[in-house]
Amino acid sequence: MKRITLLLLFFGLLSTDGAISQNGKPQFLALTNVTLIDPGRDFYQSGVTVLIKGERIAAVFADRERGLPEGAKIHDLEGRYLIPGLIDSHVHLMQSYRESREFMYAELERQLYGGVVAVREMAGDVRVSAKARRNIVTGVKNGPDIYYVAVMAGPHFAAGPMRRASIDMEPGEASWTQAVDSDTDVRLAVARAAGTHASALKLYVEIEPELIREITEEAHRQGLKVWAHPNLHPARPLDVVRAGVDAVSHVCALRWQSSGVDPRRFARRGVDPPPRTDPERTDPESPEMIELYKEIAERGVLLDATYSLFYHHPGPAEHGCPPELATAIAKAAREHGVEFSTGTDYVGPDDDTFPALHLEIEHLVDHGILSPEEALVAATLNGARALGLEDDYGTIEPGKLASLVVLDEDPVQDIRALRSVVSVVKRGEIYLRTDFRLPSDVNTSNE
Repeated sequence: MKRITLLLLFFGLLSTDGAISQNGKPQFLALTNVTLIDPGRDFYQSGVTVLIKGERIAAVFADRERGLPEGAKIHDLEGRYLIPGLIDSHVHLMQSYRESREFMYAELERQLYGGVVAVREMAGDVRVSAKARRNIVTGVKNGPDIYYVAVMAGPHFAAGPMRRASIDMEPGEASWTQAVDSDTDVRLAVARAAGTHASALKLYVEIEPELIREITEEAHRQGLKVWAHPNLHPARPLDVVRAGVDAVSHVCALRWQSSGVDPRRFARRGVDPPPRTDPERTDPESPEMIELYKEIAERGVLLDATYSLFYHHPGPAEHGCPPELATAIAKAAREHGVEFSTGTDYVGPDDDTFPALHLEIEHLVDHGILSPEEALVAATLNGARALGLEDDYGTIEPGKLASLVVLDEDPVQDIRALRSVVSVVKRGEIYLRTDFRLPSDVNTSNE
């Protein structure tokens, strides 16, 4: 049955009825004579044609192996490289009505022209997120595909730090920022979150281990992914992973497994001053930490490391985790089989013409956490896994979305070649890098 389905998909995509679509554009786009760098197959495949119909890949084959459909628009990419589109697994672009919408859309455009085709919006005002996604889908604005979360957290956090994501509503009452505790009707709470069209739940803090498990099981039953901080105090990271979540964020948050601090001291975040761990008391190779790494790896839970965050916003006073500790934990986690996706959790400098995801990828390679090949997997295939959308993103295969990046240089030889963007193909539409302009004066008003 699966083979029949694939054949029907293949021939459906290749149907040449009407070489010109209703909007007057060629129905087929052919990227020819290119070198594929694809995590889903042998990393290098030279002399390849990628045939695109509409917003999806119709076929991938060796040049001149077969003819092209009549009327196909051909782009000869000799000497260039084609990779799957990049995915930022952790952004906060739409956090509050008080932030400038113009700034948000400028950043989304910087993401797209920098090769980012999809993002995980990891907490914000869903009213803003949904409108931004709609504007991008309809072509009103340019940007990556947006997949956002509905947040669940304990009463103190939901009523405190999450208030700005639900302005004009009672703290903890919005369907996308719910306060939960042992008395919560979990099935109803998850259904309310699903009604926002969120892709996943994000579990924050002040949640007991048994409640994490109950929420996760119900979310999966209702078709939602569960993304979480590993330090959900009073639950420790190992409790969170064993509850069945799909991905965890922040490599330094893993340190709470062996921090020596009572996690209940952190539970009332937003009310009590948070305790600080002493970095020197965290041993990344302790038995407790190794047990955690192995559990993450065996369960296939992805680590959205946000590794460069601890370099660009450093300091024990702010994070309790200096860059050196972030590096040691990341190396130990990778050594024990943990798979990474690439997320940022911050916006890059205003004058950088590329989004912060490039800094994340470069830091992971420069500091010996991942090889260039592994970093590409983390930023593409594992990003798709983090979204739960491996059928749409992450590799260059028939049936997947035609969301790709054309490069002038080989990123396996030098990871900074990811900045040699010639063009981005997103859902079959081409965006030339030369068309990108970094706004010189972004409106940061409330309008």
